[in-house]
Amino acid sequence: MITNFLIDSRFGGPHTILKHLYSNTNYQNKTIYLDKNYMNFKFSNLKKFNNFFYIFDIFYNFLKLYMKKKTFNKSNVFFVFSIVNIIPILLGISLKKKIIWYIIEKPDKLFYSIFKILNYFYKIEVVCICKSIAQQLKQKKYKVYFPAINNSFWKNTKKTNNKKINLTCVGNINHIKNHLQLIFFLQEAEINYNLNIVGKKLDSQKKYYSELRSKINKINLDKKNFIKIHNNKGPIFIKKMLEKTDIYILPSKSEGMSISLAEAMSMNQLCMVSNLSNHSKLILHKVNGFEFKLEKRSFIKIFKEIILLDEQKLKNIKKQARKTILDVVEKNKVFEINFKNMFFSNLRSN
Repeated sequence: MITNFLIDSRFGGPHTILKHLYSNTNYQNKTIYLDKNYMNFKFSNLKKFNNFFYIFDIFYNFLKLYMKKKTFNKSNVFFVFSIVNIIPILLGISLKKKIIWYIIEKPDKLFYSIFKILNYFYKIEVVCICKSIAQQLKQKKYKVYFPAINNSFWKNTKKTNNKKINLTCVGNINHIKNHLQLIFFLQEAEINYNLNIVGKKLDSQKKYYSELRSKINKINLDKKNFIKIHNNKGPIFIKKMLEKTDIYILPSKSEGMSISLAEAMSMNQLCMVSNLSNHSKLILHKVNGFEFKLEKRSFIKIFKEIILLDEQKLKNIKKQARKTILDVVEKNKVFEINFKNMFFSNLRSN
């Protein structure tokens, strides 16, 4: 099987999902990770300068890969992440491979149209990270695979006892994750807090990172509140951070499904998520977490409501958060069994 990330070879959500799948199916030794580090491939990435060059990148990189088509003869399956990852889809079609297209994000109009055209002319297996994305794609035949969580590892047995409210966000630093707006909301809420942002600084988001860092430095000078960015941290660090957390916050402008959210829920965390990051409806408002609109009034209202929760209600919501993830893990087993054989015949179909 060939799984293709092309330009984006940084470790992220797709790699985490694949790692779990392979560890449960013993398939990793038969997989080629085709990214910019594979066999010294030199891919074009002009779109980083201007989105207009995206078309050139597609044609150039497709031809470069096609010239190396013998490399792909060992595999009959292309497992492709992301609706914007068009090149491996085109390559798979041209080589007449079985294509499994895993859609993990909300589609815009352009990529929705491209998806529909390609899916019309070639039989592609469509897997969505949640049902709502399949509905947005108007896809009748699809499977659902939710990010798998090692609930034995992501388990919290410690109690927090903090003078300030400890808040945690986990996700690479980019404008979609929306840290800047979160900080603005927190300042308007007029509540003392410590905020830890765990995420990688991205080369493509230097300007945003600089703005975020500048804002954080100004807040920290006041000494009433404290914000810290933790770069390139692994699961052990994140787990320890969550053990000290009062509220996990996901303020994203868009999110198919956040693995870090599922990990936090598995840790019995009280989670507060934006409505735009809750496409999967994993969070049921006031049942296993809280949902807010990306506006100041909604955020402050929900935030203060959480702070005033009585101990028993707080305990029940956290318990339901972990139960949700345990249920998801059980449902994943069906997918993983079929993934091993690559037939996808007995998955959760809709």
